[in-house]
Amino acid sequence: MYSQFRTCIGCMTRFLCLFLLNSAQEQEIIEHPSSCYVIGRSGTGKTTTMLFKMLAIQRTWQQHSDMGPRPHQLFITQSRVLAMKVEEYFAKLMSSLEAAACSPEELRAIERDVEQEIEYVDQDDNKRWRSDLPERFSELSDEHFPLFITYDRVRISLSSKHMISFCG
Repeated sequence: MYSQFRTCIGCMTRFLCLFLLNSAQEQEIIEHPSSCYVIGRSGTGKTTTMLFKMLAIQRTWQQHSDMGPRPHQLFITQSRVLAMKVEEYFAKLMSSLEAAACSPEELRAIERDVEQEIEYVDQDDNKRWRSDLPERFSELSDEHFPLFITYDRVRISLSSKHMISFCG
């Protein structure tokens, strides 16, 4: 079952990459069969590459959810603004892929819904950012994934006072 899922992910990544000009290294990361930790200088494509890897995995699971449990993907970065922007872009790309199967009437309804959701908040000042998350990672559920989060939030969730709760 797992190998079939990996095959489907491979097909989805090749489909997505038709629209991108990926380097051999980027393509290798996108098609890598497990977790990736990507390090590089600014502007080298780390974020875009990981975003497309996550997108391919999520979309494949949506189309073939009978092949296994929902993937628990994490995008961890130092910047809250980057985490939010990547999550927003991920949602837009997922919506675009899903919209390909919609009728013109359904697309108009989606457009109206999107216009109503626009929120103007300076997220650097938003103290409630990710207040939807439980205090401990062990309490995360499928609905929280894919999860776009900062190193600081991970550190807080894994601090020593929380580790006691994880273990006992």
